Amino acid sequence: MPADQGIRKRAMSGEKPQLIVFGAGGHGKSVLDTLFAEGKYTVIGLIDSTRPVGYEVLGVPVLGTEADLPSIIAQRGCNTFFIAIGDNFQRSEVSNRLRVAIPDMTLVTAVHPRAVISPSAVLGAGTVVMAGAVVNAQCTIAGGCIVNTRSSVDHDCTMAPFSSLAPGATLGGGVTVGHRSAIGLGSNVNQQLDIGADTVIGTGACVVSNIPPSVVAHGCPCKVVRSREMDEPYL
Repeated sequence: MPADQGIRKRAMSGEKPQLIVFGAGGHGKSVLDTLFAEGKYTVIGLIDSTRPVGYEVLGVPVLGTEADLPSIIAQRGCNTFFIAIGDNFQRSEVSNRLRVAIPDMTLVTAVHPRAVISPSAVLGAGTVVMAGAVVNAQCTIAGGCIVNTRSSVDHDCTMAPFSSLAPGATLGGGVTVGHRSAIGLGSNVNQQLDIGADTVIGTGACVVSNIPPSVVAHGCPCKVVRSREMDEPYL
């Protein structure tokens, strides 16, 4: 049975749609917790290149690697995914490859029931909002973003695709976070500021001025300390 027909059949029968999660690491574990709490999907397995088939995370088994996806989709009848990779660049690369390899795939959004989301906020596909997070009025959170535990996004903020807030990070009103940029643990960004693309704001920073793209910045007040490459690991 084709994957899309299988999904429609399960929806009509009242069954939860099946879901495959990419990533069996620490971030994947947190995403699974969010998905379990939300209760909208049945997570049937994980895709991971670093762990063997059958390895389990919170009771969910690794089914194979990205290269195994065609056979997994054929066997399982599922082309609905969540990409639970913490590194912003790697998450964007996997998403881009999937869109080429599986044009009819569906990426879902995961929101913990203990998160607070304004009715006027917009969340893109593939974004996760974890427990205790707040997304306030008229915010736009693009696809593939991470709004982590107890982070806060005040009114009229924009997070570009595949950007992220670490636990406890705070954005004041009207902040823009660029593509693939990461705001570190417990950092605070003052209102009406711009964080450029592919930038990393370090742990505990106090950002009081605009930060350019492709840099690492930290401190209080936050200052640029060096440049960085788009694909440079930051976790």
